[in-house]
Amino acid sequence: MRIFWEQTGVLLPIYRLAGQGLSDDEIAGRLNVAQSKVQSCIAWLLHFLKFTTRNELVQYTSSIPMAWGPARQLKIVAKPI
Repeated sequence: MRIFWEQTGVLLPIYRLAGQGLSDDEIAGRLNVAQSKVQSCIAWLLHFLKFTTRNELVQYTSSIPMAWGPARQLKIVAKPI
């Protein structure tokens, strides 16, 4: 049986929003899911990444470049020929 975030595909959005420092309530509101689901997903992320605090998760996510989301868009510059 697949777990909630596998069924709905919210693991990556929760990871990204938690990395931006949003609270569980703010994440739940943006993704239209229950706050308890966000909390269990974040608990799983902390366990999987072997972190003990949410601050470690925020620092980790902000230290790696992400190729998705409006905050990280690639800038393409054309070079003259």
